[in-house]
Amino acid sequence: MKNNTVKFLQDWCNSKYNKNIKQNLNFHLGNLDNPGWFIEVNGEINKKDIKIFFDNPEDDNDWISIKATSNEFNGYCSNNRFPELFNYFIQWITDYNTYCIDNIDLLTSMQKWYNSKCNGDWEHCYGFHVDSLDSFAWKIRINGEKNKDIIDIKIKNSDDDWIFINSNIQEFNHQVFECTCSNNRLIKAFDYAIHWVSI
Repeated sequence: MKNNTVKFLQDWCNSKYNKNIKQNLNFHLGNLDNPGWFIEVNGEINKKDIKIFFDNPEDDNDWISIKATSNEFNGYCSNNRFPELFNYFIQWITDYNTYCIDNIDLLTSMQKWYNSKCNGDWEHCYGFHVDSLDSFAWKIRINGEKNKDIIDIKIKNSDDDWIFINSNIQEFNHQVFECTCSNNRLIKAFDYAIHWVSI
């Protein structure tokens, strides 16, 4: 069975959860405007340093740059290198154990969507972002779409089980999808996001 990237994020979040100790994640993933992707994380301890830089002299759209220290990971890459960047992040978090993403599944869908929208202009203003929030929650934001379905979901079963989605936001004549959710709803949030950009 192939490992699931979003499940990995959930498990990592759960590993940090302690009701008696306030320890929030600080995770940010999103698009660059050149075009490409970034992953920025801080707040870890005793991780191994990484320093990687590759720039294909024959292709301006083939590059990756990572600088990680004992408590911070900062990685950036071209669109085609996104799976590689995510794997480096996982290896850093897991101290280089055998955990490896073979197929980045839900994130691959967003990578394909982003690539289909890039035209030299669009990527300078729009894209896809995932951010950790306080209290072990997540935010997904997509902008730069038009004529998509209106989604308005408000579910709160408990402080640890909730999801709010609104895609009826307008920004510079484009539609915005915005979702905040508890950690256990993250896969469902990605499902909604992927469905929204696909229809």
